[in-house]
Amino acid sequence: MLKKLTYFLLSGTLTVTTVTALFAGCSDNSGREKESFVSPRNVSALSDTNGERAKDTEEKNSCTVNIDGEIDITGEGAWFEGNILTISEGGEYRLSGNIVDGCVYIETDEDVKLILDGLNVYNSEGAAVYCYKAKNLYIELAGDRENFFSDCAEYTFEGKNESAEENEPDAALYSNSDITFGGSGVLKINGSYGSGIRCGGGISLNGGTITVNAVGHGIKGGPVSITDGNVTLTAGKNGIYSQEEDKGEVVISGGKITVDSSEDCISSAEGITVTGGTVTLFSEEGEGFSAVEEPNIEGGKVDFFRKTENAA
Repeated sequence: MLKKLTYFLLSGTLTVTTVTALFAGCSDNSGREKESFVSPRNVSALSDTNGERAKDTEEKNSCTVNIDGEIDITGEGAWFEGNILTISEGGEYRLSGNIVDGCVYIETDEDVKLILDGLNVYNSEGAAVYCYKAKNLYIELAGDRENFFSDCAEYTFEGKNESAEENEPDAALYSNSDITFGGSGVLKINGSYGSGIRCGGGISLNGGTITVNAVGHGIKGGPVSITDGNVTLTAGKNGIYSQEEDKGEVVISGGKITVDSSEDCISSAEGITVTGGTVTLFSEEGEGFSAVEEPNIEGGKVDFFRKTENAA
């Protein structure tokens, strides 16, 4: 049985500064006392092959879906019924509009690419987006468009692919397949039941602005790779929780990542490697990095702050 170790030494040339100087004028960050720590080991990123797969997806079926009072679907592979947008064929789907008390449901053996072009989904019974099955799931955040996914505090486990015994799905965005994020738009996720994003495979974040607020883990999955984008996670548990044995690596090579968590900011069953980007971590009770192997910081800028109850 693996023994999880916690590392909190500082590697690199970070400057130790008082919290008042770092966050002057930011009331939500006051009372956080800066600590030091270190990072992870080298691991392969997910994004290299994902780009080629996404190109293959674009060459297949193309469908546009707009749900704004009326239902406008152009193309094949998707239909809307009972407030559920079902995608049953591989291809590229440009989605916009509002789904209230419903969800996006995906079930196919092929690659699916969702282009989020101003899509708002709220589900009062379960996950906002549920990828039960796909070869790979790609999510592109279009332009400067803003998208919003939110689930509810209590799930109703009904239907052929929902299991109360397994407590799945249990996140606002839930996928049993690998997820790759890209683009330059905005995605805001509110996880009221468990995690904000949960994936049965790997998660690769390669662009866009992604903000997650979750009562559980911010992001939960297998290996996690962050190469670009602006990622902000606020979590009642761990910010990033990658605890699948033998494939729980977390690799950060770019982007801006901010984590505010009650427990560990980034928790890995394997290693954590930072080679670039800006990583800012806040924790109430946990550590910045928690991993089986010693974290390895090879580049970038990493700061960890301890949140305190009594602000100065």
